[in-house]
Formats: sequence, C-alpha cells, structure tokens
Amino acid sequence: MSKIGIINPGYGNIYSIQNMLHHAGIMSKIIEAPVEVKEVEKVILPGVGAFDNCMHQYASQGFVEEILNHTHKGKHVLGICAGAQILGKSSEEGTAQGIGLLPFINVRFKQDYGLPIPHMGWSSLLITQHNHPLFRDISQQQNRFYFVHSFHFQVEMRQHVLASSKYGYEFPSIVAKDNVMAVQFHPEKSQKHGIQFLKNFCELND
Repeated sequence: MSKIGIINPGYGNIYSIQNMLHHAGIMSKIIEAPVEVKEVEKVILPGVGAFDNCMHQYASQGFVEEILNHTHKGKHVLGICAGAQILGKSSEEGTAQGIGLLPFINVRFKQDYGLPIPHMGWSSLLITQHNHPLFRDISQQQNRFYFVHSFHFQVEMRQHVLASSKYGYEFPSIVAKDNVMAVQFHPEKSQKHGIQFLKNFCELND
C-alpha cells in the first residue's frame, strides 16, 4: 500500500479524513511540515472556508513548492473542497492566485434557480468517465456524496471532468489532469461511498 500523507494547513477535517482512511484499512500520516511531503507517495489537501484564506495557509507554511515538486515527480495529489479549489487558477471569491495545477477557475453558483447558497447536503455524482479507477465499486446510478460550497469549478476543457453533480444545473464535481485530482464534495463526510472513493485514490498506481 502506498504511504498516504494528509497535509495539515492549520484547520480543516484532517482527522476525519484520517479516520475514514483507517476504516478503509489504510494507514496515513498527518503532514505538519513541508519537508514531510517527500516522505509520502500520495498527498491529500484538505480545506474549508474562503479561497484566499486557504491559499494563504498553504503558501505561508511553504507547502505549495513541495506540492508542485510532488506532482512533477508523477505522484498523486487529491484536493478536497477548498483544498481542491486552490488547485485551480483563481476564484471569484477572492483575489489570490491558485496553485494552477488544474485548468479551472472557481465561480459562484448562479442564483437563477431559487436555491439557497451555499449548496449544502447530499448530491449524486453523474459520472462521465466510468472506467476511471477512482470509481471502482461505486455505483453509477446510486451514489451520494456530501457537499458544502458556494463556488464551483468552471473548467476550460470538458475532458478533465470525471463527474458532475446537479444543483439547479450541472457543475463539475470531480476534475482531474494526469496525477492531480480535485473533488468539490467531502468524501470524509460521505459514509460508505466516501470510504470507497478515498480507498480508490489511495490504491491508484503511480
């Protein structure tokens, strides 16, 4: 099994993620310092709250350079929620630049549908790339994942969208390019489907 690292940016659901991995039979470590990124094969980026604050936490602690080095070696990265949004280029939520590993920006949900913002609760994945190993043993028709967000990915090329979800309209909920993956939902709050999803990420071949 690959060694899994969960970056601690100073806040977020890091221990919830670690507990879910434990339930899946996967050992992981909490990464407290950038140098520790070199010690793992796969990295998970948690994140909650505003885009600029999340980006500041990662940048000010020196994690961005190590994340870039990690991906340039072909190793896998998974961003979750705000930790996913900072993998893109920018966000309408703030002025900071993202890490830029994925070709998307983050845009606010349209208010044309009379739905409350943030989108909070359970939604399904509309899987577009069914054969991707991230979806192994996850039902195509019956799956549910937990979301809490006011902004979503707006991708440059549809080929990078592995799955979408619907909240008034369809929006990309999983974006990936090569070894970098971003999910808008919280797998650590998504019960059995979240456990399976995290397990699938951890078992990806480098």
